[in-house]
Amino acid sequence: MHSIIIQSKMTIGLCFGRYAPFCKGHLDLIMRAKKECDLCFVICMGSSSNDGHFIMPFRERVAYMRECFADSPEVRVLALDDDELYPELPLTEKGWQLWTAAAEQLVFSDPAVPSDALFRWYVRDPAWKDALMRVSTTADPVKAMLEEGRFEIRIAESKGSPEPVLPWKPGCYEGPVRRVLITGTASEGKSTLARDIALYFGLPYVPEEARNYMQEMHVADPDLTTEDFLQFVRRQNASIDRAQERVAIVDTDNITTLAYAMEYAADPDIKAIDEASVEAVRSEVRTSGWDRIFLLAPRNRYVDDGFRYMKQADMTSRQQGFDLLLRLFEEYGLADKVEILRGDYYSNFLRVKDVVAELLAQ
Repeated sequence: MHSIIIQSKMTIGLCFGRYAPFCKGHLDLIMRAKKECDLCFVICMGSSSNDGHFIMPFRERVAYMRECFADSPEVRVLALDDDELYPELPLTEKGWQLWTAAAEQLVFSDPAVPSDALFRWYVRDPAWKDALMRVSTTADPVKAMLEEGRFEIRIAESKGSPEPVLPWKPGCYEGPVRRVLITGTASEGKSTLARDIALYFGLPYVPEEARNYMQEMHVADPDLTTEDFLQFVRRQNASIDRAQERVAIVDTDNITTLAYAMEYAADPDIKAIDEASVEAVRSEVRTSGWDRIFLLAPRNRYVDDGFRYMKQADMTSRQQGFDLLLRLFEEYGLADKVEILRGDYYSNFLRVKDVVAELLAQ
């Protein structure tokens, strides 16, 4: 493999494909690119005038891919129309040169991508891998980019199944619901992980209602009152109840809300939350019959998003919050459902994916 690795301010993943149809193997690859890169560009290729032999026309595929990743700001979907590059489907050496040059131009037109960005290419098809490798060493402008250290050609192939990824359609299931909870302290990527697992299996995703509520009401952590915490709990319960499918993927639960209330009640700088607030929240908590609980251990950088209480940013405070969550799960009789995840994003994704697949097979 021809690989030149130079330190750069930003690493860009390019997932190159037709996505006709969009399959689990494609999604495996995109999840890996998300983990390994600062931004991931999904480049959807096709012909707007000659795509009748595919399951979904080109422009519909682009729209579908954008819908799939609408909640993933680190993934951006671009369209690369063959008609604008080459008169025939460009599965030739010249075609690959045109494709890579066009992809470069598209990505560098994004204002978030600096001119010295390091690129990594991700494809599934071995033939595409071979073609990109040939182009990367023989053709401009890719060769020039390699010589300048601005491109890394990193072709990764997925072993995922050809099963298409289909959007979840509510109301199509009447059996028992299995619930998988993904939770932890702030800034550990639980929301991204929950969304990605739900997308991978076409399952309902229950978002963290506390975060939605705070954005709607324009309140930050230090401003929260007892009533705000009660709204978190009630809205979360209602969202969980609406998720009717074989397996529902839930981001954060009432016990996590209770843990935050307890931490705030113990903080002398937060006046609106006290022990009475904690008891009010506790009276509304329910365990929701979890089948599995994945608890993310603190390891990531604490992100100031304008809502979080930055006094909890140090690792000691976050470890205390994590320990409190463990104690509460034990108190509510859920310790046997808890699995602690201590890996990076992609290893955690693979672990949760395996467990959800097992639940779906039961």
